[in-house]
Order: sequence, then structure tokens, then C-alpha cells
Amino acid sequence: MVEKNSEVEGPEVPPRDDRAEYEKLKSIVHFILGADECGLGSWAGPLVTCAVAVPRDWRPPFGLNDSKKLGPKKREQLFEILRNKIPYACGMAQSDEIDRVGITLALRRCFRYCIENVLVRAPEALIVIDGEVRIPGMDHLHFPKADGIVPAVMAASVIGKVIHDRYMWLMAEKYPGYSFHKNQGYGTKDHQAGLEKLGPCPIHRQSYLPLQKLKTAEAMREGSDQGMVVD
Repeated sequence: MVEKNSEVEGPEVPPRDDRAEYEKLKSIVHFILGADECGLGSWAGPLVTCAVAVPRDWRPPFGLNDSKKLGPKKREQLFEILRNKIPYACGMAQSDEIDRVGITLALRRCFRYCIENVLVRAPEALIVIDGEVRIPGMDHLHFPKADGIVPAVMAASVIGKVIHDRYMWLMAEKYPGYSFHKNQGYGTKDHQAGLEKLGPCPIHRQSYLPLQKLKTAEAMREGSDQGMVVD
């Protein structure tokens, strides 16, 4: 005889629709805090996060959008407008931290840092983060494509992107040969060509699979060049 489980399972609670929740709350709250990242998938250079806070009735500057949909010149123009108009903060994790703790923990730390710094200026703000990242212990909404929907997240994406890319221009001067001024550390063909010719530099993320494959290939070439010694 099979014993039946005496516990009665209740109905499953459907996951919260954060996009719908944002649409419901955006006209009620006084401030909206938007946050986004740049450099998550880069092979080299830092991960940068940015958070901004704006009033719910904020009128964004003309042309503001997801930074990926804007050209470098427009992003720079918007950056100069935004940096003097709204409170913002950025977090940064260098490649050694990413290699040590992993990209997820580095991303959470950076988001927490910049959001907490902006919350000082807008403590009751509704927090909206682009993407799927969850920050433990912090009440926030998060959903994909928020950087094309929520003006505050758009602003964060532009500021974060410009700061990240300016940093990579400096790295292009410090570590020539990888075209960092063009690819911003992402795995483009010119970046791959530089890696094959020069090997990784100090700002490359050694824990990323493409870099691990490169090290494996180099080790195999070295073994092949040395050959086998037979007594």
C-alpha cells in the first residue's frame, strides 16, 4: 500500500512580470533609478556599471536611446548633457577581479555599489536594472531590453558606455596591437589577430573561454616545437 503525502500543495505562484510592474509603478513613484552595464562580454578590460536617478516626469534629451543603438558621436554628446543634469554613479571591476570571483559576483558588486551611491540622492526611487541580474537583499525590478524602454536605464547605458570606451582608448595606447580603441575589448577579428600575434596582455580576462583556448593552443604549439626526446 502506497502512503499518500499528507501535505497539500498550494497553487504555484507565477513569476512576477517586472516589465508590467514597471508600467504600473512608473507614474506613482517620485523617482526612477535606472542601472545598466557595459563590458560584460568583453575579452579584455573592465566591467562597468552605471546607475542614474531621474524624476518620474523627467524629459530625456532628444535622441536618448539604448547606447548600442547610438553612434559614438551621439553618445558623447548625450554624455556631456547627462553628466551635468542628473545624479549618477559608476562601478568598475577589473579583469583580475573577474578572474578571481567570476563575472556574476563582480557584476553584482558593481551594481550594488553604483545603485547604493545614487540612492543617497533618491532614497525612495524605483530601481530598474537592465537584464536578468538579481541583487540579493535589494528590492528592484529587472528585465531584458530595459535600456530601450526605461529612460533612466537609457541614460545609465549611455554614461556607462562612454566611460567604459574612454577607458579602453587609454588601454589602446598602453597596450597597442589589439585595436582596443576600435573593439573596446570585445572579440572582434582585429582583436583575435592581436591575440594570435602578441598573446594576452595584463587586462585580458584569463578566465574567459577564448583566452583559455588560446593558452591551450600555445601550450600545444610549444610541446610540438620541442618535440620528443628518445633515449
